[in-house]
Amino acid sequence: MSTLEAALRGGAVAILLLTFGLHARDLLTSRLRRYSTLFQLCAVAFIVESAPGFDTLDLRQAKTLLDELEEEIADHHVSATGTS
Repeated sequence: MSTLEAALRGGAVAILLLTFGLHARDLLTSRLRRYSTLFQLCAVAFIVESAPGFDTLDLRQAKTLLDELEEEIADHHVSATGTS
């Protein structure tokens, strides 16, 4: 996958997730918003899954990265607030 394609996919996912966040406020009041949000999440899943090479990724590495990121955020929060 080229850098341009990766950037376009990332931008599309970011925009769809942003609009999902904006529509999530009105999920209980509007049927149209519920369907719109469901469609956006399906579109995000399709964009990510259809990326070339996605099926060959080792998702255990992604979990390790997410765990390390979570620890860094927790450490930063402790150092910023001065609590342990």
